[in-house]
Amino acid sequence: MRKTNNTGEILPYIDEDILFLILKLADYPFGKKRTIKHEEIWGQQDDATFIKMMNALLEMRHTLGGIEIPDLKINVHYFNKKQKEKIRAFQEFLKKPEPSKPTGEKFFLESIFSAMDDSIGDIRTIVAEALAAILSSPRHIGFEITVSEPCQKKLLRIIEKIVETFIDGQFKNDKENYCTFANHKKRGFKTISIQVKEYGHALLLKMTDFDQDFRFSEFILAMHKLRYLNIIEILNTKKVGSTFRVEVKEKLIDEEKRQKKDGQNTGQVIRPLNIPYGTVWEDIEIRFKNEYDIEILVRGKFFINTNNEDLGFFDSRSKNKKPNSQWTLLRGISFGNGILDMSRCVNELDRERIRKRKEKLSKQLKFCFGISEHDPFDIQNDKNGYISKFKIRPEPVLRGNGEIRGVIDDLD
Repeated sequence: MRKTNNTGEILPYIDEDILFLILKLADYPFGKKRTIKHEEIWGQQDDATFIKMMNALLEMRHTLGGIEIPDLKINVHYFNKKQKEKIRAFQEFLKKPEPSKPTGEKFFLESIFSAMDDSIGDIRTIVAEALAAILSSPRHIGFEITVSEPCQKKLLRIIEKIVETFIDGQFKNDKENYCTFANHKKRGFKTISIQVKEYGHALLLKMTDFDQDFRFSEFILAMHKLRYLNIIEILNTKKVGSTFRVEVKEKLIDEEKRQKKDGQNTGQVIRPLNIPYGTVWEDIEIRFKNEYDIEILVRGKFFINTNNEDLGFFDSRSKNKKPNSQWTLLRGISFGNGILDMSRCVNELDRERIRKRKEKLSKQLKFCFGISEHDPFDIQNDKNGYISKFKIRPEPVLRGNGEIRGVIDDLD
């Protein structure tokens, strides 16, 4: 778990679904509604996503306190005798706090299993089958979540931290920054302005209205924080997912017009990778497939296939988007499994040349992955170079003894 200042502890991972759950529990932006019905967090969610959100709910209940699930109401006539027994056991568990703190990077059902009383019987079967029975018939269940005022205040501070991190890390208009919040503003403002022309300033903004890689909820929260719009209500509707009812301010429309007039939509836009919130460099693994293509894993799981062109690692003067020196350096570092060895540099001028290349590479990686708080490399030794915080592997045919021959010579 990762601590945040004055807010208790925050989940180690916050994706679109978990952020939506936090917003609903906090009754963002008002913080007054204390009771949430299960239908408000069900919406379009499939079984796996709903279980994930319930797991996060239990973790927040354990970590922050002030969250109760007092009564799981079930139309028991719909279930058979065995299912009823297991559901009742699960109901009893939901009424009591977990006796032990969850362990591990994420909160899995294993934490529930270990927290329940062994006298109930086969815990794993009870919980798994009870959840399966409940999830297979959402129309036959009902429960309410109550959230205390102190807990809502903690959740609102967590949301503020998420928004501040998003703005501080990406609200830039640097020409070299291909992964900017400024890009999100251009894309988001354009979509919103089109809707304003058709429907007026009172809008329902849906996640499905924006690009697949668009950081939708964080963008809307940032726009509310920066007073480009007011969030009136947060909904979760079937099929379209997270939806914000907003009042768009004229400030947004005016800026979109200025952007259009200034010609800011010209040129190629390199879009950031939609890395899950809370990802750190140590969670990332890059595997080269060949000279141009890579596979990216996050926390050991496949995330995306991409290449030097999509990530902006190319020579702008080259018609065929030839990899630039930063990509050549990154590929060279893969030969050493993350080590940039400078021990063979003959003098300080050579070492300084490599340091500058490494600084440019670090900057571009921060842009692409949206992790701006920390450098992706640690200093191994002032003379011997650097070591990557992320895992990196060369293409399969080059995975040898970890030496980094020829990398420095290839940079010119």
